[in-house]
Amino acid sequence: AVLEAKDMKVPFMNAGILGLGEFMNYTGVVGADDEVLNKLLIALNEGKIIDGHSPSLAGKALNAYAVCRIRTDHECTTIEEMLDRLSRGFYILLREGSACHNLRTLLKAVTPANSRRCLLCSDDRQPETILRLGHLDNHLRICVEEGIPSITAVQMASLNAAECYGLSDRGAIAPGLRADIVLLDNLNDFRVHQVFINGEEVAREGIYLSEIQRYNISAVKGYFNVKGFSVEKLKLRCRSKKVHVIDLLPGGVVTAKGTAEINLSEDGDFIWQPEQDVVKIAVIERHHGTGNVGLALLRGYGIKSGAVALSIAHDSHNIITVGTNNEDMAMAVEKLVKQGGGIILVKNGKVINSMPMVVGGIMSDRSGEWVSKKLEQIHKDAYEKLGINKEIEPVMTLCFMSLAVIPELKLTDKGLFDVTEHSFIPIEA
Repeated sequence: AVLEAKDMKVPFMNAGILGLGEFMNYTGVVGADDEVLNKLLIALNEGKIIDGHSPSLAGKALNAYAVCRIRTDHECTTIEEMLDRLSRGFYILLREGSACHNLRTLLKAVTPANSRRCLLCSDDRQPETILRLGHLDNHLRICVEEGIPSITAVQMASLNAAECYGLSDRGAIAPGLRADIVLLDNLNDFRVHQVFINGEEVAREGIYLSEIQRYNISAVKGYFNVKGFSVEKLKLRCRSKKVHVIDLLPGGVVTAKGTAEINLSEDGDFIWQPEQDVVKIAVIERHHGTGNVGLALLRGYGIKSGAVALSIAHDSHNIITVGTNNEDMAMAVEKLVKQGGGIILVKNGKVINSMPMVVGGIMSDRSGEWVSKKLEQIHKDAYEKLGINKEIEPVMTLCFMSLAVIPELKLTDKGLFDVTEHSFIPIEA
C-alpha cells in the first residue's frame, strides 16, 4: 500500500496517535523530496514526535535529517555513529534483538553526561529469544555486565524512554504518575517477582494473572494473491559470470555490496557450488497478483542444501526464499502459500519443518510458548539439516533482506536495490 501525506492528516488529529514512527525514507529527507517533507510537516504541525531511521548517515546529510526535528535513531552499529547523533540532539535507542546485536558495542560510549539521551530497545525479538534470554530484563543484565550503574540502566529502560516519547504520566515512581511497577529481587540479574500495570497486579513469579481473551482472526487472515509463479520464474538470465552479491555481515542486518564469479548454465541460470557459499535469493510479490519475482545472489548465509521460505519480509512482507536449487525453492514457496504464510524448510523435495502464521502471514495465532518451541526446532533443522551458518540467525536475518532502507544491497520483488545509490542495479557486475 501507499501512504501519502494527505492520508495522515485525520489520524494525526487523534490524541492517541503518539507520533510518526520510524521514518525510513532518509534519502527522501536528505534530498528534500516534497511528499516526504509534507509528511514530516503534518506530524510537526500536529505536535507529534518523529521517530528516526538513518543508517550510515553522516556529516551534512545527517544534519539535513536532524534539522527536520527527527528525534531518535535505533540504527547505530558503531560508537562513532552514536556519538555523531548524540551531538546533534538525537535520542539513541541501543538495540539488542534476535538478529541485531549492537548493545554491548554501544554501551562503551555511554557516560554519566550522555546516559539520559540513551534508551534500550529490541527491534524485532522473537518469542524464542524472549523466553530463552528475556526482553528488557536481558538488556538490563547486559548493561550491568558492561559496567553501567544499575540505576542508570533502569533509567535507560524506563524514564528516558517515557521522556523521549512525551509520556509524562509514566516512567518513574512518584505521586500522580501511573502505577506501572516491576518488583525485582536485585539490580544485577533483574529477576521479576511481581508486575503492576496502572496499580493492578497482572503477573507474579512468571505467571500472568489477568484473564486472557481470544478474538476472531478471520478479518486479518493471511492473504496470498500470488499469480503466475512457477519454477521458471526462479531462473536467472545472466549475461556475465561476474555478478553483484548481497554479502551478509554477522550480528546485524546491514549488508555489504560484493562481487563474485559464478558458474552459469547454458541459458544463463546460476549453478550452485557448495565451496563458494553463494546461493540464490528470491522475493515473490504476494499482495496484488503482479507476478513480480525479484532475483539476486546472497553470500554468507551458509545453506548447504534445500531451501527456506517465509512471508515475514520487512516491510512489504512479500515472500522471500533462499536455496541451493530452483526446485526446492519453488516447492517452499508453493507450500508456504498453501499454509497461509509463515516459515517453511524444504530439503530434497520434502517439507522438513514449518510454522504457519495465519494472521496476515506474519503472526501466529498460537501461544508465545508454542511459537518459541517451534522456532527452536526450526533453528535446529536450519543449522543441522540445511547447514545454515551458525553465526547467522536463520529466520530474522532473511526477514530483513528485502528491507530497501538498510545499506548496502537489498532485494525487492522489483529487483536488486542499491540502498546507498537509491537505485535498482543489474545482477551483472
